[in-house]
Amino acid sequence: MENRRNSRSSSSNSRTGGKQRRDRGSARPRSARPSKYTLPPDVKIEYKNLALLQRFTTERGKIVSRRLSGLNAHKQREMGLAIKWARYLGLLPVGAKRRQ
Repeated sequence: MENRRNSRSSSSNSRTGGKQRRDRGSARPRSARPSKYTLPPDVKIEYKNLALLQRFTTERGKIVSRRLSGLNAHKQREMGLAIKWARYLGLLPVGAKRRQ
């Protein structure tokens, strides 16, 4: 058992703990164009602002994720709650119609 353990550790890469590192390539620079989801600083997130809420939902009626929308965690929670309230009150559709 002792010999096996020694032979494995000597052949593996000691810097990475025996695991192969994957080359992830170079990071792409972010685009300079403005995001579709940017939130103006003076806008208050509430269920009555349908134009704003529709910008943060997809065509299928799903809430856009925080990674895509660029909102911070607090604002994303506010946005999700406002969209859910608007759906509950019937101001926004719950989902898209099915294709036939």
